[in-house]
Formats: sequence, C-alpha cells, structure tokens
Amino acid sequence: AVGVFSGRGFTWTREGGFVPLDPPPQLGIAVAQSVNGDGSVVVGGLSGTLNAFRRTGTGVYEDLGRPLGGQYTGSFARAVSRDGAVVAGAAQRTVSGGSSRSEAFRWSAASGTLALGFARPAHDVSIALDANADGSVLVGQSFQNSSGLGDAFVWTPQGGTEPLPALNGSLFSGASTVSADGRFVGGLSDSKAVIWDRASGSIRVIPPGGGVPQPSGVAAISDDASVAAGTTSGVSYVWREGVGTQRLTDYLLA
Repeated sequence: AVGVFSGRGFTWTREGGFVPLDPPPQLGIAVAQSVNGDGSVVVGGLSGTLNAFRRTGTGVYEDLGRPLGGQYTGSFARAVSRDGAVVAGAAQRTVSGGSSRSEAFRWSAASGTLALGFARPAHDVSIALDANADGSVLVGQSFQNSSGLGDAFVWTPQGGTEPLPALNGSLFSGASTVSADGRFVGGLSDSKAVIWDRASGSIRVIPPGGGVPQPSGVAAISDDASVAAGTTSGVSYVWREGVGTQRLTDYLLA
C-alpha cells in the first residue's frame, strides 16, 4: 500500500511495515499516489521538479517529466498499470490569462509522456485516474472548467480520448476505476455510482441498501464487475451482484 503522512509519501508492507519515501534531495519530497499489482512500482509527484515520478523496486526514482510543449508546467501521476509499465495522471498547463488547467497524460518507456486531450471540444480540463492491467485502457474525467459540465472518458490507442455514455439528464460524469481487461469501468453519473460495460454499451446504477444511501461513486470494481466498493456520505459500502449494497462494516463482520 502507499499513501501520504505529514506531507511525505510512504509505502507499507506486511513484512516491512511503514517506510517513508526518500528520493534524492534534488527531487524534493515524493508524494505517493498509486502502486502496481505486485507492489514493485510506486508513482506520484515530486516537489522538487513538479513532475510525476515512477519508483521501481530497486529504489530508483524516475522523473517522468511532462508532455512536450512550453505550456506544460508540471505533472502528477495518479495511476499505474498492474504490470507497472504504464503511468497515467494529469499534466498542468498554462492557458490564456495565465491560469492553470489539468490535461490527462499517459507515460510509457516507449512513448514518453503524452498529453491525451479532452473528451469533447468544449472541455479544457481532464485527468486520468486509472489504468487497466497492461495500460492499454485509461479512464478518468473531462470537463469544461467554466460550466462544470463533464463526461467520464475512456482512452485507447485506437480511439483516443472518448466520452462514455451518461445517465439521462446527467450534467457531470466521471470514471475512477477500470477492470483488468478494460471492459468494465466504475464511476459516477448524475451523482449516482455506476458501472459501464464497454462491450455491451450498457450502464448500471448501483442502488442504495443495507443502511447505505444512494452511492455516489465507485472506488474499485472486481475484474468481472460483480463486486464494487466506495464511500458515499461518509459511509463505506460494498455492492455484490445478486446480494445488493451493504455497509463495509457489515460485510466484514458477516
């Protein structure tokens, strides 16, 4: 596991316990955001360079830089593929008037750090929040800063950054997690937790139940999308297909 304590990133394992991240001084403080499947790769951001980093099991910190173009001023990694080969997040860029906006990026050793653009022409903010097992599918959110109107998006090498369908009447949707094969995507639409099935084009709403109000987002899904989990109104929940929604505490004590 990874996290942040007193402004510094850390890793945690059963064997080693809590270990602060300690990059070379010129890189500044490392803030950890995500870890790959076997725990060998940690990603996040560096205070010294204002860039995303990737730390391998050998302890080497790799500064991932930022997309090409003078308008980009920094980057921060939010996700890493299960195999650790692909990193995704958001790059900061300067827009007219001198203000800053985020744009989703994808990094691999082969391509470097690439800006992914936006789901719609009117959007000016995007951020990638998760990657599938091999990094061939990224998901996140894309929106217009001035109006707040936005879409969940999926990125693939073939289709680029594309919006996912929203619930009727929804003004904002966002994707936060994706299954290993990239088929299922979890997130929110119209303030409701949803799971998209990209193969069928369907969108399923996770219902309230078991003392849990209407879930408003999804933090994680199983690879077959039969289980989802998240937090809504301060209540952590688990949803299981065929069982329904219940409080996490009730699930753990069952």
